[in-house]
Amino acid sequence: MSTTSRVHLGGLLLAGLVQPLGPVTAQCTEDWLAPPVFEAGGAFGRGLDLQGDLLVVGADGVGTPGGGEGVLYVFREVGAEWALEVNIQGGLNNNGFGEPAVVDGELFLYGWDLGNELHVTAYWDEDGGAGDWIWLFGDSFPGGGHGLAMDIHEGLFAYGNASDVVKSIRWDGQSLSSHSFAQSPRPPAEQGDFGAAVGITRPGQTELLIVGEPESTSDPTAPGAVHVFREGSGWVFRQTLAPADVSIGDGFGRALSVDRETLVVTAPFQVGPRGEVGALYVYSMDTVLLEWVLVQKLVVDEEDAFLGFPVVDVDGDDLVASASALGELVAYYHFRRNASGLFALEDVIAPAGLTDQDGFGLGLALDDGRVAAGAPRLDAGPLEDVGGVVIHEFPPGCLAVTGVVPDAGLFHQQTSAVIGGLGFEPAPTAVSFGGAPATSVTWLSETTLLADAPPGVQGQVVDVTVTQGSEGDTLAGGFTYVGTEIQVLHPAAGNVTGGQSIVVTVSFPTTLADSSASVNGAPAAVVGQLSADTFELVTPGEVAVPGGPVDVVFTNANGVGVAVAGFTYTPALSVSVTGQTGTGGTLDLWWIDDPASTPGQLVWLWIDDPSVPDLPTTLPAFGGTLQSQPLVMVLSAFPVGFTPVALPFSPVPASLGGVPLSAQGVVTGEGGAKGSFTNVAGFQILP
Repeated sequence: MSTTSRVHLGGLLLAGLVQPLGPVTAQCTEDWLAPPVFEAGGAFGRGLDLQGDLLVVGADGVGTPGGGEGVLYVFREVGAEWALEVNIQGGLNNNGFGEPAVVDGELFLYGWDLGNELHVTAYWDEDGGAGDWIWLFGDSFPGGGHGLAMDIHEGLFAYGNASDVVKSIRWDGQSLSSHSFAQSPRPPAEQGDFGAAVGITRPGQTELLIVGEPESTSDPTAPGAVHVFREGSGWVFRQTLAPADVSIGDGFGRALSVDRETLVVTAPFQVGPRGEVGALYVYSMDTVLLEWVLVQKLVVDEEDAFLGFPVVDVDGDDLVASASALGELVAYYHFRRNASGLFALEDVIAPAGLTDQDGFGLGLALDDGRVAAGAPRLDAGPLEDVGGVVIHEFPPGCLAVTGVVPDAGLFHQQTSAVIGGLGFEPAPTAVSFGGAPATSVTWLSETTLLADAPPGVQGQVVDVTVTQGSEGDTLAGGFTYVGTEIQVLHPAAGNVTGGQSIVVTVSFPTTLADSSASVNGAPAAVVGQLSADTFELVTPGEVAVPGGPVDVVFTNANGVGVAVAGFTYTPALSVSVTGQTGTGGTLDLWWIDDPASTPGQLVWLWIDDPSVPDLPTTLPAFGGTLQSQPLVMVLSAFPVGFTPVALPFSPVPASLGGVPLSAQGVVTGEGGAKGSFTNVAGFQILP
């Protein structure tokens, strides 16, 4: 299975320099390895190691729901598949079985906690690939719960128990040598959890043992440190590494990894100036003095980021470190050494579908461009904490496009965008947006390009493609051409006679002179600009009965915005008059919006304008329809059944909408009643 995952992060602080990061990729390939036995609480992947074609994985709780019995699995890569070669069954109460587990050549070492003892066991494949694994030795430490740390290098086994001693024993292919011991060089009052992390390396001809001693978890009296011992008559103390900015509580030395002349030490609980948590200290070997020199500190420059880096592994020019959010492992960081000899962030691995409850990265191993990462809390259907292992590969020259910042731009302008990815080369590199070449491309790093997107078509979503020679990669739908959009339209209804004032807020405004609008296809006057992005329209009269809401279109120099079905024309009140023609009279008129309420709501209508006669000079022919005009209205409360006052007959409002009403009226004059009127369906009062 192959997937691509994406993570968006802020900047990374490298040796005091902040480097801006766009979205970065997960990996070029991703393959999942499921546990051979699906058991609740199996926790497959809590401990693991990878070297060459061998992968060892601990499952510390197989066989007992909730954990307690364990299995260690040994896989060998055959072709493109990982084949199970052997499994070693633990017993009841073997907590943490296979955590940790390390492999080197045809040797592997693993440990477990028996409750009152910590055990380690070593195996050797005497046939060198035939899978005939032979038990070499077992050892134990009194007292459980301290945890184990171990490493193998060229036949030398080293293991500690985060207590007071690190042991080592050598296998030369035929026999085992006796134990050698290393102990903390600190005075007893300052000693911590000596042996919480262990590493072995051989720069040149001298073998070195590196031991982490973070502050004691039970009685911290001094900051953490890392001690270096050289091979001699037993292990001879050589050097203590204790950076000046490390304090009690930082956990410096709780995890480390060493490869030849590179050493990486974590301080998983160190709090930075912005509240970020976790740091990596990178050392390089001075081969003349045979001493480690601090060359770099890696932290994530993101406020309140709890990354921690509780697990770390370095191999050649690659470095991986688990990351966490609020203490839950969710990803790991992949760094690569650049031409300056410093590590820079290459990508962040967060497989799709995992959550912060899956423990991704609790097990982590790096070898020759491949990473094995365990997710021991991963559920499988109804089975909880079954676990799984994902294997990532970073082939040289792998080209990937993973994100664009910003991922949208104004359609008729050139937009400068940062392209995030993997494997970018200085030249020749081409970038296209929907097939149209970028107007300029600038190489910033192996993971970052700067490109100018050419103009496009409003609303068009296009692919972004990076091409280097015959190789290319595309981020589907990576960029969108945007333009003016209607964001607010108020009110959303008005009467059919037009003249309704509407406030419209748009994106990408220009000026009043550049703007135009229409309602249901008829021009609407743009009469004012209330702010940089807000305009006032006046609706035209309804040109056709739409039978429903109509579209409002706003156009300016930055495009066309459409509010589909954004405005509704409310119907006018039609008054039918019957009876004799009269030269004068009054109309008793009221609307009750809630006849069931007490009191009812009475609406009085009139025009307070001397220029408008109290009575119309003419009335439509009997049986005809009088279309009304807007009037001033006054709302008053009256008891239900109130007899309305006779008001001068005046034009009735076309619509006062909002709530359907009932309406009644009587036309009176000399000699008595002359007629009546009723409202048409849908009559409403506007706000």
